[in-house]
Amino acid sequence: MPLLHYCQPPGDRQLPRALQPLHDDPLAAGRELHLHDGHLGYVMGSAVAHSADCRLDDYPWVEVSLIEAGELQLEWEGNALHLKAGDAFILPRGLSCRWRHGGELRRLFMAFPGRASEGPMPQAPVLLDPSAPREPSPPPAASVLLSPEPTATGCDLFESGGGALRVGMWECTAYTRKAVSNPHCELMLLYAGAVTLAVEGEAPCTVNAGEAVLVPANTPMAWDSRERVRKLYCILR
Repeated sequence: MPLLHYCQPPGDRQLPRALQPLHDDPLAAGRELHLHDGHLGYVMGSAVAHSADCRLDDYPWVEVSLIEAGELQLEWEGNALHLKAGDAFILPRGLSCRWRHGGELRRLFMAFPGRASEGPMPQAPVLLDPSAPREPSPPPAASVLLSPEPTATGCDLFESGGGALRVGMWECTAYTRKAVSNPHCELMLLYAGAVTLAVEGEAPCTVNAGEAVLVPANTPMAWDSRERVRKLYCILR
């Protein structure tokens, strides 16, 4: 399955359309679905809305959102979170809040109506901080590396579904590795650097800072970064 590259500008994107809807969706307006994986239990897509002021009660699933343009205000129990372009956040299952914005709001989303929305949940939206403190992280296995071993750091910021879903930050020095196929899918948002991802039979995909890419499960993909990369990861097993 090909990568889904959310390049900039948005008009250059070439993305498939998925027909499977999100049932009983409180934020259905303006959604476009690009991939539905019924086995792992997620949908990937984008949304454009032109103003909203609504109440979300008992949100039905976990959803990761990346804001591309506009501003969004979330309000709950006397608290407020103001989000702008470049911010990433999570709506936990069961959340009740006010969702409002004036003008156009453009975002990417990964929604998890499957088992990733099971288990204990925070009672508030989760802002994903790209500067969160990170700890040393294992580098890629020596058996797949085509360059000297890099140095990596990372941290988990959210987990659900008994560990089925992990969201966090990761940073790594430059490296090159051969194609590796994983049973999990991963959404990446690059905050710094650039990486070229190659899938056999597809044109190489260079992802730059400010862009996102979805790697579907069981996609054999090679990695080539010539500079330090810092990214948000959203991994579903």
